[in-house]
Amino acid sequence: MSIEDKIIKMAEFFGYRVEDIVGRNANRKVSMARNYIFYVLHTNCGMSANAIARKFNRQCRHIFRQNAVTKYQVENFNDSKEIYAKLQLLISE
Repeated sequence: MSIEDKIIKMAEFFGYRVEDIVGRNANRKVSMARNYIFYVLHTNCGMSANAIARKFNRQCRHIFRQNAVTKYQVENFNDSKEIYAKLQLLISE
């Protein structure tokens, strides 16, 4: 499965289109979905923060920051662990 296919599947998991995720929508739910996608692309797909930043038209430091926040949430909150586990299963299919 290509990176683009994985992004599409993860966006659909959250109920959004890729355009919603890539866009500048600052809605809390869209931002949360975007951050999980950044994190999964980095940790599970091996994409660098720089490559993710280019794909989503963001600054590299933004990707580093959001990945750090998401990592903390996944390590410390059960609901975040569940979302991350579901995303891992989704992209491994």
